[in-house]
Amino acid sequence: MDYLRKLKSLNMQITYSQYGLLAQYYSQISPLILLRYYDDAACVLRKMCLDTKAPHLSSTLPPTLPWKFNKHVQPNKGLTRQGNGNSEELRCVIAVIRHGDRTPKHKVKLNVTEEKLLNLMLKHNGGKPRAEMREAPAFLPGCESDSDPEDLEHAEKLRQVKAVIEESRSGLKILITGKEGKPKTKILNVVCKQFKFMEKKLLLITVSIITNLVFTIHILYRNSNTWNPTWTSRAAIEAEDAASVSCSGHGRAYVDGIGVLGGKQPSCECNNCYTGKDCSILLSDCPVNANSGDPLFLEPFWMRQAESSAALVSGWHRMSYIYQDGTYMSEALETVIRKLHSVVGNAVTDNRFVIFGSGSTQLLAAAVHALSLTNSSSSGPARLLASVPYYAMYKEQAEFFDSVHLKFEGDAFAWKNSERNDNTTQVIEVVTSPNNPDGKLKRAVLDGPNVKTIHDYAYYWPYFSPITVPADEDLSLFSLSKTTGHAGSRFGWGLVKDKTVYENMKRYITLSSMGVSRTTQLHVLQLLNVVVRDGGDNIFHFGHETLKKRWETLNKVLSLSTRFSLQKIKPEYCNYFKKVRDFTPSYAWVKCERPGDANCYEIFREAKITGRDGKVFGSEESFVRLSLIRSQDDFDHLIDMLKKLVLQEGVEAHSI
Repeated sequence: MDYLRKLKSLNMQITYSQYGLLAQYYSQISPLILLRYYDDAACVLRKMCLDTKAPHLSSTLPPTLPWKFNKHVQPNKGLTRQGNGNSEELRCVIAVIRHGDRTPKHKVKLNVTEEKLLNLMLKHNGGKPRAEMREAPAFLPGCESDSDPEDLEHAEKLRQVKAVIEESRSGLKILITGKEGKPKTKILNVVCKQFKFMEKKLLLITVSIITNLVFTIHILYRNSNTWNPTWTSRAAIEAEDAASVSCSGHGRAYVDGIGVLGGKQPSCECNNCYTGKDCSILLSDCPVNANSGDPLFLEPFWMRQAESSAALVSGWHRMSYIYQDGTYMSEALETVIRKLHSVVGNAVTDNRFVIFGSGSTQLLAAAVHALSLTNSSSSGPARLLASVPYYAMYKEQAEFFDSVHLKFEGDAFAWKNSERNDNTTQVIEVVTSPNNPDGKLKRAVLDGPNVKTIHDYAYYWPYFSPITVPADEDLSLFSLSKTTGHAGSRFGWGLVKDKTVYENMKRYITLSSMGVSRTTQLHVLQLLNVVVRDGGDNIFHFGHETLKKRWETLNKVLSLSTRFSLQKIKPEYCNYFKKVRDFTPSYAWVKCERPGDANCYEIFREAKITGRDGKVFGSEESFVRLSLIRSQDDFDHLIDMLKKLVLQEGVEAHSI
């Protein structure tokens, strides 16, 4: 609605400048009218943007802007939204700039009878006694009139004409109307000179345009091998098309989804317990998936970083087996990884070899293989150990590969206190810190010349744990899965001090996969560049705050229960956040306290909560692991089911 066109409701003042130019000033415009106009314009723009890019959010926002305009906002104070009072970061400014009612007309009338000017009028208007010319040129410097000083009226008008032409560098309209009267030859000569200048200017512009066209055509035809800069258009359109599918906020559409090959828009892939074409239907009595460690809690962050994190891959990208330096590793990516650890302060990279693998799973196998080869003892295969509760993959890999050089022996504490610990048998201990499943910082249990240690630091990031000291170990492993949340990219890296161990690990990875996919390395490079760009502030603060809120919610529910308990970890000082903070682990390590609840996993499964059995981690069946890093839908569903489970203990519903 154009409120400023309602001029009758406004006070208006009209004045004339010294050149006789009409000017309009609105002396009193209601602030309410101005604010309402721009508020409405902002709402319209917001709705247009959301309808295009996030239609599922469009209907959830109020039709009017909830800004507080009750008093003047100082330049150093941010706007706050009504309702929650939380300050918000300004990411974008869209300016709505409108014209006034109409541009005031600059009008000067001058009666002339000059024969040359009248002929010019007839020439440009087919012999009719009226002609209009637009885009008048600027007034020629030094072009003055020596008109009769006694004719003060025409002399004053001449000065006005001169002022208008000098002021209005473009967009000036000159109206020539024939009328009989006393000739004013000298005045008209000034105007005629302006038209001659205009003709010269038009000629120069025409020559310039033709010259540029000639050069452009010459360059294009001479360089016939020039790439078409629009070859990325189709890929960009496909990516935007998939991203624009909202799936009601309970799913995602992907460029490689079902239906894409048929030329259709990719279909929605719904979150757990949601279904329907647009994932808008919540299934009743659907079991919660709290088993998987998919780090989908970081997905909203990357959706906000859509532009900066995107990487377009050409059809000819890195087709060779190797990089230019003859290796399977991107030198640029190695540099960014070293910078990442320096920024976070969670690992020492000086005097370390960096090695890439297809996730920490492959790196773990490579490390165990490399360390088992250094066994100079004749007492048989090296023993692989980990303190309970340990990550089940260690045992599963060792038993699956069934190497003559390695045997899994279980708990490191049990080995230390047993007779088998003879200080001669070669031992490889895997230390996971923070630990999976309980999130505690751990140290090696065993030591001695016969002991070699692999440190798994997959979870040693500010989301999950305080960064107490930089890891300074002989062999440390990290995973992209828990660094950025991209578990499906299957990328990890290791920091290795010993060159022999590094070479043996590299040989294992070369023979098993010939390195990591070059396309994956490009993707990881782009992602980690986003992380280190601001020192990790955005992603680590986002991730930590997300998990902090989830732990607060979980603790509130289970604190009312006498049947279930959570792991307790004492807060520590975090060098990254520069403060003492709580641990916010990836998983809840829940214990069933009742003697009759022998199998905690089954107790939760009957309550339609699928966790991971404690015995998988070498622990007791009275424990179950619940994942807290999946999507927000998964977490909300988990909390709903936990509330129902706790209510069975007789807890009042209003207290949860």
